[in-house]
Amino acid sequence: MRITTRMLDEAAIKAGMPINRNSLLNYVNNNSMDNTLLSALNNKKTNALDKNKKSKYEKLDTAADQLLQKTKAFTDKERDSLFAKAKESGKKTEICTNAKEMAEKYNETIQALQGSNDFLGQYYRKSLLQAASQQADKLEKIGITVERDGTLQVDSKKMEGADIDTLEQVLGKDGSFSSRVEFLAEKIGDHASANVEAVSSQYNAQGDISSDFLGRYNFFG
Repeated sequence: MRITTRMLDEAAIKAGMPINRNSLLNYVNNNSMDNTLLSALNNKKTNALDKNKKSKYEKLDTAADQLLQKTKAFTDKERDSLFAKAKESGKKTEICTNAKEMAEKYNETIQALQGSNDFLGQYYRKSLLQAASQQADKLEKIGITVERDGTLQVDSKKMEGADIDTLEQVLGKDGSFSSRVEFLAEKIGDHASANVEAVSSQYNAQGDISSDFLGRYNFFG
């Protein structure tokens, strides 16, 4: 729809603003109301981007935190660790279940980092991929395959067929994979959390004034 000077005047009357008898061109080039509208539209676009960015960092924060908890279960040095309990009972079910869940959270974290445009996000993603690729042969022995895209695929039967000592050597506190992933997961979580806070602060400072402004100065209704 083509906006005319008359339409602008009518909008001003509805909003309780004085009518300025300038031309439409003056409105576009000089009028402060128009500048405010452009600013509001820009803010609306910026706020939408900020919301999307915040959502992505929140997902990353959740995935990284869950990955951290799963790896900590393997690096726990307490006497009642997963491996200690497995050796005592002779059952590997809890170890295998945690390993599968760890692989899932690892994949979720990798995927969440994939859409990250910041330097640290890409650095952490490459570091996670490297942690898996460097241990690919050992992981393969217990049924964890590193796929071409860097994600982990678990062969449940092969894992369940591995003995407890082998599982501990690959996934336990003395193995480099879980320790490295645990370290990175904590850093990634801190990074994501800091960005959620930063985006939230920026969004709150800008405020969603665009919707309020457009609601009061509706040029087409």
